[in-house]
Amino acid sequence: MTRNAAERRLEPSCTAVFRSDAPELLPDNRDIARLRDQTVTLSELLVDHTAGWTPTTGPGDVHALAQVHCHQHAITGWDKDQELLAGAGVSVERLHSGCCGLAGNFGFERGHLDVSRACAEQVLLPALREADPKTAVLADGFSCRTQIHELSERNNIHLAELLAAVLDSDTSPDWPTAQRPTEPLRWARFTATAAPAVAGLSVGGWLARALMRAARRTQCRDPPRDRSRRDRCGTGSARMQTIGWTRPCCTLQSAGPERALTNRPTGVDSGLSWVHLLQAACIH
Repeated sequence: MTRNAAERRLEPSCTAVFRSDAPELLPDNRDIARLRDQTVTLSELLVDHTAGWTPTTGPGDVHALAQVHCHQHAITGWDKDQELLAGAGVSVERLHSGCCGLAGNFGFERGHLDVSRACAEQVLLPALREADPKTAVLADGFSCRTQIHELSERNNIHLAELLAAVLDSDTSPDWPTAQRPTEPLRWARFTATAAPAVAGLSVGGWLARALMRAARRTQCRDPPRDRSRRDRCGTGSARMQTIGWTRPCCTLQSAGPERALTNRPTGVDSGLSWVHLLQAACIH
């Protein structure tokens, strides 16, 4: 960054962080301002910052549908991408679809699937269904690529992949349908869902046992400054009978107003806060 070198970003939302979000959050930071000025997209790097380089026209007729990411619409622009593709001989149609509908994690959240799918059905999904199988589907944004992959049978590629296929191929490139992952086995699905639950129960059980032990230690602890309590309890004859799982513990008379801590089956005194119990659990 100190050499004023161009910082290339391939994903539109990541690019927007350095071009817009970070400067707005830290407007007085010189490093952030320098990073904003040096951050470029792939198309800007090739068109404006690579002296003497021009794309060679690829063989055959290459057609593409472009789903432009929301951050490209709002911040980085898409003119350089279109200029670069035209120079490489790619006939590209920019879909005026707006947001693909996924919108970061919006489409993954409970209750948002119908809205997310409806957004995609306005322009994006119908265009994909009507497009020729040999037409490339161009999508640089991670959200757009995920939405296309999940809601259609089409494959989608990044600008860098499209350029590599067009410029390095001796024939017109073919764009097959997306290769879907195989359905996971039943035991794999069970393991993926059961393992976190078992781990959570194990941790919860350990924490419960730690709190129980902390409560018993807190009740039976003999502070050095309170020597009279040991005299009251004795060494064993004055111990109370064990109830349930609770260890033998003497009745503790507090120095406060008529407050007593007595042996209880739960092992937890109502006057003890959970903070105290957690502290005791960590100490012991």
